[in-house]
This record gives sequence, C-alpha cells and structure tokens, in this order.
Amino acid sequence: MSGKVVSEVCYASSYESQSYFDRIFKKITDVNPREFRNKYSISQ
Repeated sequence: MSGKVVSEVCYASSYESQSYFDRIFKKITDVNPREFRNKYSISQ
C-alpha cells in the first residue's frame, strides 16, 4: 500500500472533501477505504 492516510490520498486525488471521496470510493469498490486497506494489505 501507499503508506499514506486516507486524507492524504483524498487530497492528492484532487478531492476537496474526504466524506465525498469515501462515498465515491465505496461506490466503486463496495468497501470503504479503511476496509479496502485492511482487506488488501500485506502482512509483514
């Protein structure tokens, strides 16, 4: 993963609202950003 917090990814993606980013992300992936990170993170 990027190692960035969700807000950093949000603003780097040109979204001005994290709540809007979360809604769009969930609409596309069917999970919120935190669930996505937990599901697809690589354990070290």
